[in-house]
Amino acid sequence: MLRICEMLILFCGILLVCQAAIAPIGIEPHFWEREMYDRPPIHKRWTDFRKRAWTDFKRSVDAYPGPGPWADF
Repeated sequence: MLRICEMLILFCGILLVCQAAIAPIGIEPHFWEREMYDRPPIHKRWTDFRKRAWTDFKRSVDAYPGPGPWADF
């Protein structure tokens, strides 16, 4: 009985030391957790997309003086 308790204590000690050694490293989160925490909310992303699209459109319009390349239609 004493031998089993000694082995159990030794096992728990090794497990504790291994966890203490691994814990500071940190584990890479799963891809869905990383996506959830790293990206802004969907409405913020959609607003950024609309702003970027409108800015790109204005730049493309400003690049062509006059009626623009769509005047043939």
